[in-house]
Amino acid sequence: MDTNDQETQQETGTTANRRGNNMESDDRKPELTGTMGIEIRQSHQIAEIQMTNLCKSIIGKGCISKIPLSFKRIRVTRPRVARPPAPWMKCPNIKDLQKERDTARYEAHNTPFDTKWDYFRSVRNKLKAAIRTARKAFIEVALYSNKTSEAWKVIHRILKPNPKPLRFNPDELNGHFTSTAQRTLNVNAIPYFEPTELIENLSDDSDDHTRFHISPATREEVFKAIVPRELIRF
Repeated sequence: MDTNDQETQQETGTTANRRGNNMESDDRKPELTGTMGIEIRQSHQIAEIQMTNLCKSIIGKGCISKIPLSFKRIRVTRPRVARPPAPWMKCPNIKDLQKERDTARYEAHNTPFDTKWDYFRSVRNKLKAAIRTARKAFIEVALYSNKTSEAWKVIHRILKPNPKPLRFNPDELNGHFTSTAQRTLNVNAIPYFEPTELIENLSDDSDDHTRFHISPATREEVFKAIVPRELIRF
């Protein structure tokens, strides 16, 4: 093989290698360059690192291989706790006043006239009064309803009971209220005694007319005292 043939084979091999490299480069996805590409790659790396740490703390090692890549980059959102539903807000008058209030607020913020602000305040006050009236009417209807479940729902909604148990000594609470008269009147409490002590301390000098006593009663006397006369038939 002469020198020309060797050079031809080398050129052919070089061309084939270039074509193979070009085909491999064509299969690759285009990468972002510049500052934007660096920021995107860094944000993706941070998200993957955070997801990796979270999975390791919950499931353990090796969990990332079981989770799809789309799940690793899910955006974490914080839920917003809203108020409980208010049935009295479904009144058509209240909804109309809400629309009128929003329109008046928009006009007041976009126009320099004081009359727009006065109109907005008047509509807002009307809406507040309508909500108070509707809420009061709803509570009255629920409390006077024959269904006790609806009444208790309204009571719990108004009072908003604390779910935490009462961790207070009931004896201390009782002592506080029983000593209220002593603190307000600045007097000492009467010592405790049995009711029978009053009877035992009474003198025996009184006669039969002034002494309090209970005479025994017969069955007929008790029956006549309890049952009306119209129902007694002898």
